[in-house]
Amino acid sequence: LIEDALIQPVQTDENGHFSISAYKGNYTLHISAPFYHVQDITIAIPANGNIEQNIPLQPFVGYPDEIGYDDGTAEAHNASLTAGDGWAVKMFLPEGKKSALVTAGLFRFWD
Repeated sequence: LIEDALIQPVQTDENGHFSISAYKGNYTLHISAPFYHVQDITIAIPANGNIEQNIPLQPFVGYPDEIGYDDGTAEAHNASLTAGDGWAVKMFLPEGKKSALVTAGLFRFWD
């Protein structure tokens, strides 16, 4: 439940059932599973605390491909020794594609 940081994430059992304990109210339920589209749905938990919600998962259908931006030659060096610094990688999809599922990455680090 996105709105309550005290509610720990849960996993479904082998039949897809799960249970969450929360106070009465409206919440956003965040659903994610490997190789399925992420979903956020609104749920209303009543005073008695019991609801049943059927949430069909939408499989991510794609095809294997590889994105490469350079030949691996270390021609541009960037470094940071400051704690908390971070790096980001921007990915561009092939023309006509609107989404992608990244399953692996290759990063090179030099001394």
